[in-house]
Amino acid sequence: MLQQEEPDDYVVATGASHSVQDLVQLAFDHAGLDWKQHVVVDPKFKRPAEVDVLSVTHRRRAVSSAWSPRCSFPS
Repeated sequence: MLQQEEPDDYVVATGASHSVQDLVQLAFDHAGLDWKQHVVVDPKFKRPAEVDVLSVTHRRRAVSSAWSPRCSFPS
């Protein structure tokens, strides 16, 4: 991104949709911890569902450079 001739906005993404909880659980599992014993979820910070699914693709980034994702989010 820093190597481009013109500045631009980029979203680095896999194209797969996952929740924040999915990411937190994966990270804590990797550390051998139960995330529910360490994370407090405050309902006042939950965003109301505006759309059913939020998903982003890396195609724009791949078009402007040789970048592509090398790993995926475990199922």
